[in-house]
Amino acid sequence: MLPAAEPNEKFFRLLLAVLDYLRTAAGNGAWRAVAYFSLWAGSSFRMAAGIARVFELRQPARRSRGGRSERAFFSRDRAGLICGHCRKTLGGSNRELSAGSRAIAAEMLRTPVAQLSGPAWNQATAADLRRFLVEQIESHVERRLITAPLLENP
Repeated sequence: MLPAAEPNEKFFRLLLAVLDYLRTAAGNGAWRAVAYFSLWAGSSFRMAAGIARVFELRQPARRSRGGRSERAFFSRDRAGLICGHCRKTLGGSNRELSAGSRAIAAEMLRTPVAQLSGPAWNQATAADLRRFLVEQIESHVERRLITAPLLENP
């Protein structure tokens, strides 16, 4: 995600935080660590690359009706999230990013990985969030990540 031999203190600190969390989680934190790293790596990459559209999950592209938020969708060929109305208008194959996963991402954006709330994760926890993050990263590095399918299909 970074050019070869580029020093990047933010990535280094992110990697250290996630590795420290994995060490203290005693093997039970892999899925949380993968999602957290992907979220912050994707966010840092977009900011560092100067991409105009900010990677933002706390306020996804959505419409609000009567105070309730609509569902959010994503696809490989579009940056960010779209609402249900835009999904119908734009067509294409879109997958949903659940409200639960959006809440997890919002917490990750404001909380260190070691202090995240909730029970232990398994492979199904926030799987749609990981898929969204991988697709966003792949879109911007313009290649497929080799390890992503290995993680999802053990």
